[in-house]
Amino acid sequence: MVSDLVSQNINIFLRNTVKVTGVVVFMFSLSWQLSLVTFMGFPIIMMVSDIYGKYYKRLSKEVQNALARASSTAEETISAMKTVRSFANEEEEAEVYSRKLQQVYKLNRKEAAAYTYYVWGSGLTLLVVQVSILYYGGHLVISGQMTSGNLISFIIYEFVLGDCMEISLVSQEPVLFARSITDNISYGLPTVPFEMVVEAAQKANAHGFIMELQDGYNTETGEKGAQLSGGQKQRVAMARALVRNPPVLILDEATSALDAESEYLIQQAIHGNLQKHTVLIIAHRLSTVERAHLIVVLDKGRVVQQGTHQQLLAQGGLYAKLVQRQMLGLEPASDYTAGHQETPGNGNHKA
Repeated sequence: MVSDLVSQNINIFLRNTVKVTGVVVFMFSLSWQLSLVTFMGFPIIMMVSDIYGKYYKRLSKEVQNALARASSTAEETISAMKTVRSFANEEEEAEVYSRKLQQVYKLNRKEAAAYTYYVWGSGLTLLVVQVSILYYGGHLVISGQMTSGNLISFIIYEFVLGDCMEISLVSQEPVLFARSITDNISYGLPTVPFEMVVEAAQKANAHGFIMELQDGYNTETGEKGAQLSGGQKQRVAMARALVRNPPVLILDEATSALDAESEYLIQQAIHGNLQKHTVLIIAHRLSTVERAHLIVVLDKGRVVQQGTHQQLLAQGGLYAKLVQRQMLGLEPASDYTAGHQETPGNGNHKA
């Protein structure tokens, strides 16, 4: 057991070390100036934490001692109850015990106040760092020393990376496990009500075909979902993403390998049932992105056009050429661009 514990802790330490190192390297590669601004707040946070730690440790010891004295008083009084009653001193003993408890209560209030000030101080320090980064980063963008995209990337890596619980992803080739459809949809969640599973399947346009199966939601999907078609697997994967009710849903080429009917059902789910989610679609098919409220056209990693389908056609340029090539049935557009579509909670689309 000791060896397992040591190996597990070493694994966690190495993983976190690599993660922190990677984030720091990436931050400095984006902007060494903003990285220095970020790390300037660390000494203040460490100093506040050190002061709070010492004070809290001393305060906790006082709380434990006060609680021990109160417990000792109660134990002593109860064990000598005959003597207490013989002198008719019950009220006095109760008053003594009450005073002991009041001391514990006052120390607990100090403990809570110390924690409140610590959280307030740490939060204020982080807020100052964030405001400094935004202010100085904006200055760098205006002066041309940094692009707005790099500033956004820096902020994401500094404050958001590692906390991706608000984002769900559906990839081009979803992986299903040899379990029931219900288990696949609720995969990774400790407890999920069956009603939420059904609701997610309905949003993903998967409920209909699931109910047509002999065992319904208890149907085994087989190894890697071999018992289901490509379109069915994709809709189950989308339901698995939606059951978490994510504010942001990323579809990475989610329809590129599907037939026309399956793609249509996925599109209906995107445009009809996901109005309360922000949907970001990475795609090359015209049918996937043409209904977006905002399309971003990428060429060799750079943004070359932005707008709606009609606006981009009117502008001409790369998007119009790609549309013409697809309409004529020529080679796919994958070598040239990636379209993004986003559906925020108000029902609008942008990319």
